[in-house]
Amino acid sequence: MKNARRIILSVLSVILVLMLALSAVACSDPDFGTEVDYTYVTLGQYPTRHLSDRTTINGLKTAIANGLEADPVTGYYTYNNSIYAKATASLYSKPLDDKGKKNSAYYPIYFEDGTMIEEGEEYFFIVEPIKWRVLSGDPRTGDEVLLLSESVLTAMAFNDESVVLSTGGNPIYAGDWAHSDIRAFLNGDFYNKAFKSGEKAFIQDTVVDYGKGSTHADSPYTAEEATCQDKVYLLSYQDLVDKNYKWTNRVLKEDTRKVAKNTDYSKAMGAYSCTNVKEKDDEFDFYDSTHWWLRSTADFADRASVATAPGSIGSAVVTSTFIGVRPAITVKLG
Repeated sequence: MKNARRIILSVLSVILVLMLALSAVACSDPDFGTEVDYTYVTLGQYPTRHLSDRTTINGLKTAIANGLEADPVTGYYTYNNSIYAKATASLYSKPLDDKGKKNSAYYPIYFEDGTMIEEGEEYFFIVEPIKWRVLSGDPRTGDEVLLLSESVLTAMAFNDESVVLSTGGNPIYAGDWAHSDIRAFLNGDFYNKAFKSGEKAFIQDTVVDYGKGSTHADSPYTAEEATCQDKVYLLSYQDLVDKNYKWTNRVLKEDTRKVAKNTDYSKAMGAYSCTNVKEKDDEFDFYDSTHWWLRSTADFADRASVATAPGSIGSAVVTSTFIGVRPAITVKLG
């Protein structure tokens, strides 16, 4: 990335995307200067944009004080025919370090509306439809379709601990997908919050490969063959080098088609957020791009693979809480 610099005011490109459920749109590809047809669908809902309207915020707070209750499953509030989530910001870049001293590496992070996010502050977020990119299949035919969320939706650790466990005398490394906290989150809390019962009917049980076939051949911390069954999962290392998914480059080269941007909510939940501002000579705007977890193991026992903010593939310690979550699902919409 070129011309990196810290910003004071949030500068965002406005991307106009005509998007209807089951509609194909042409997305500019900065790598080639051509256009590639991606199909997008909307399914489910999740917190996205920061609620900045003071009248609505005050009305919502008053309604809650007067007895408005959150949904027992999602924790969301319905107010004036809209749905809102309430969350406390826990930022990647914190003004104070663990000892309560000024953090010299701190830099401010902003919501899309220009509001600087304050550590520990409580915010409301608008719950909106999730936009999914179709990686394979045609949603109009009734066949199975692989969907990847277009944005990073939240941030969390792959595993809360990086210890090696054991079952039946066999080691379970910290980057093991089947025993990971992120898998439990996606198929539990996320699945139940994001999808209503009617929407869940579209989501298929998927046999997910997390063995050597899902990662690079040299990883010593992966079982030869390993599968599990999931409703919601993450892409694998091999998925990100599969030319059938329309990626531009393989493996370590940066690829803007693999770049994922944060939502306001994911930034507040602690996702790393790139602050590089697009300059006149830059081909792509990396502002707000972030890293996101893959389900594959890495070259060390305490790491898992990640797609990086510039669009390459790397790895991170499994306890890293600043890596984004970009879910994938298999659906049949016909």
